[in-house]
Amino acid sequence: MTKKEDFTPVGRAEYKRRQAKAARMIREMGFSGFVAAGPSNQAYFTGARGGYSDRLYATVIAADGEVFHVCPAFEEGRMREQWGSDADIVTWQEDEDPVKLISHRLSGLKGPVGIEDTMPLWYFSAFNARCRQGAVDASCVTRVLRSIKSKKELELLEGSNRIIGEAVKAAFETAREGMTNLEMSEAVKEACQERGVRGSGFVLFGEAASFPHGTKLPQKLKKGDIMLCDAGCDLYGYISDITRSVVFGTPNRKQKEIFKILREAQDAAREAAKAGNELGAPDLAARKVIGKGGYGYDYENFTHRLGHGIGLDGHEWPYLCRGKNVVLKKNMTFSNEPGIYIPGVLGMRLEDCMHIGEKGGEFFASRQKSLEEI
Repeated sequence: MTKKEDFTPVGRAEYKRRQAKAARMIREMGFSGFVAAGPSNQAYFTGARGGYSDRLYATVIAADGEVFHVCPAFEEGRMREQWGSDADIVTWQEDEDPVKLISHRLSGLKGPVGIEDTMPLWYFSAFNARCRQGAVDASCVTRVLRSIKSKKELELLEGSNRIIGEAVKAAFETAREGMTNLEMSEAVKEACQERGVRGSGFVLFGEAASFPHGTKLPQKLKKGDIMLCDAGCDLYGYISDITRSVVFGTPNRKQKEIFKILREAQDAAREAAKAGNELGAPDLAARKVIGKGGYGYDYENFTHRLGHGIGLDGHEWPYLCRGKNVVLKKNMTFSNEPGIYIPGVLGMRLEDCMHIGEKGGEFFASRQKSLEEI
């Protein structure tokens, strides 16, 4: 059994390297500083993940490499537990304006203040209105840095994917006729807890699986049903995302046919996920296989994009989607999840996460073997 204790989190030295890279980018773009207030972006630079609030909690990286944090004065003690006892923290009282404090702290540097794109719009509006240097969209900083994973990040993503695969397998072993999809979801959650991580599984049975993101209709398991489980867990902040589609009982001819097509589509997408290809290439490769199989070359039955970036967020930039011309780079990470959905009949999806190599995508963990075994 793979457990959280088998791994260690990202270390402080890596956070320092990330901050230094961001400072170099900021200087090159002519910004005085960069403000991160979205939970996962703060976690990327500091290891501390907070939440959204009407009070500003932020990490600021200045063009000269200085890093400081901003929080309400009454929260300083709690935030030092997260940012470190030696952290440079600028506090503000309830009748003060934190935006102006940041602007003042950066006043000796030239250029506008860059704002990352996961902050609420009203944060950006406040900086744009009250920051003396002006504010600009600097989403490229976090997108570029976060999209290329370090060796440690790849290690944690591999572990996260191994753990969730084992957890879903354990949950499926509890399958019994008449159980509800919610009971199966609970089994996934409990299996994750046994392995020391927070995780969950979104489960659909039978015809309900033809809705890619589910339905409110009650579901009880019966022989011949597809059990579709879309699941993930968090290993030191790094998220996994897999989908398993297993038949409860003996698969029929149609189910076997669709599984074979999806397995071939996933393989074709992996092969097309080479460094240097565009984001749309894997999506098109999978869609070609599904089209040849008789289920449409467009969005007829494969109704969604092939995949999404993954790391500190379950879905993050960039995305494997037709029409996207960003170039794939080594150690980008994505889900690879072709699916076929026939409304009111059945739905099936195979999903595994991979990192980009020179010769194609490399899966983090073992894939589903058949409709009877994962």
